[in-house]
Amino acid sequence: MRIFRTFNFIHIVLTVVLFSYSFYYNPISFNDMRLLIMVLLIPILIIINCASNINLIINYLNKVSIGKGRKVFFWIFFLLFTLITLLLIYPLYKTFVSINNIYENGYKMSFPFIVRAIVLLVVVFNGIYIVIYQRYFFFFLKRNSKIQLESLVNEIGESESA
Repeated sequence: MRIFRTFNFIHIVLTVVLFSYSFYYNPISFNDMRLLIMVLLIPILIIINCASNINLIINYLNKVSIGKGRKVFFWIFFLLFTLITLLLIYPLYKTFVSINNIYENGYKMSFPFIVRAIVLLVVVFNGIYIVIYQRYFFFFLKRNSKIQLESLVNEIGESESA
C-alpha cells in the first residue's frame, strides 16, 4: 500500500507542476467560459481522486466497513480519473509525433519541451498505474472489511458461549 500511496502523492505533485508550468509559461486567454472551467477542473479532479486514495489508505485500511456515500464518491472519482487519464494519452501521442517531426527536419529540441514531454509521459503512466491499482485496492478493502466483520462476529460468538 505504500507504493500506491507514493504514486498518488507523486501524481498530485506532477499534476500541480505540469499545470502550473503550462499556465505560467504559456498563458492562454479563454473566450469560452466552459473551456476555462473544464481546463481548471481537470487538475482539481486529479488531485481530489489522489487525495481520496491516500485518505482511504490512512483511515480505512483496517476499518470494518466503508460507508455507502464513500463508495459512491470513490466510484465517481474513479471513473472521472480514468476518463482524464485516457484523454491525456492524446497529448502524449501528439508530443511524440512532434518529437519525430523535429528529428526528421534536423532541428534541436528545447530543454523545456523535453522536460514537459518526460513529465507528461510520467503522468500518463502513473495515472494508468493508479487506475489499475485503485480498482484492485477498493476490492481489497471490501474483502478486508468482510474478513474483519466475520472475525468480529466470531469473537462475539466465542465470548457469549464462554
